[in-house]
Amino acid sequence: MPKDKILDKQVAETIQQAAASWLGPLGVEQKDVRRSPPRLFSKDTLARRCAKRFGWDPQHTAKLAQDLYDQGYLTYPRTESEHLPECQTGDASTVIESVAGILSDLASLVPAAGDPVFRKGNKGHYVKDAGEHHAIVPLRKVPQPGSITGDHLRLWELVAKSFLAAHLPDGIDARTTIAVQVPTPLGPKRFSVSGSVIKSPGWRAVYGAKADEDNEAVPGKAKPDEEPTTTGACRSSATVSLGEQPMSGSRQPRPSRHAGSPVASCRSSWGASSIRSKTRCSKPLWKIP
Repeated sequence: MPKDKILDKQVAETIQQAAASWLGPLGVEQKDVRRSPPRLFSKDTLARRCAKRFGWDPQHTAKLAQDLYDQGYLTYPRTESEHLPECQTGDASTVIESVAGILSDLASLVPAAGDPVFRKGNKGHYVKDAGEHHAIVPLRKVPQPGSITGDHLRLWELVAKSFLAAHLPDGIDARTTIAVQVPTPLGPKRFSVSGSVIKSPGWRAVYGAKADEDNEAVPGKAKPDEEPTTTGACRSSATVSLGEQPMSGSRQPRPSRHAGSPVASCRSSWGASSIRSKTRCSKPLWKIP
């Protein structure tokens, strides 16, 4: 629960009334945000991903992974590690080329020889000591067409794509934040909304249209707007007002990232541009004079 969430109805109504009658300048901030790929799979994270994406129970995932390990297509599957040892960076290009030979639709994403991205340290994919058994990754030996099918093939592709994504550049989003400071009897309150446009997909290109199926796998992937409405471009220092809306005790949905133009275009799935208060006491709307 956010520390500034309002539990007192009278306090919430006071802020709502101040916001409904407020008229003042608009602040717009724009900046680029880098999004790095997720970690590689351990036994547990692979089981969770497969449960979410395919609906498999952990036992089914474990059996598939063991089968692929026994056939020489995946590394040891019962590991707790999500990292690779730094001494294995020299093998990455060969494994990636082998994977791309099977996943031919991703061949164009394969970095040139010697150009894979190696992220080192605990927040990256390579560490000096990855433990007795490192993360689950594909091997140079790849399944030839018809050698594995069904769920075995789905699992291998999931792990192979994770390995490829880990060696591609960061994704870059252009993020826009619109904010105002509303004076209230309880002190100034900040209302804001933010959204992003994908500037460079980077590693997310591996997942394509399926990138939004799992936010953990592809953080920050834009979800489609629900009947968005464009109200015109917002600009810093523009004068705007906040309209009164019924209070809601529930958390408002996070604004989606907009494919055509940034949040500065004041697009929203609510039918008008929305500003969300950090107090979460109401859902006021921007009204552009």
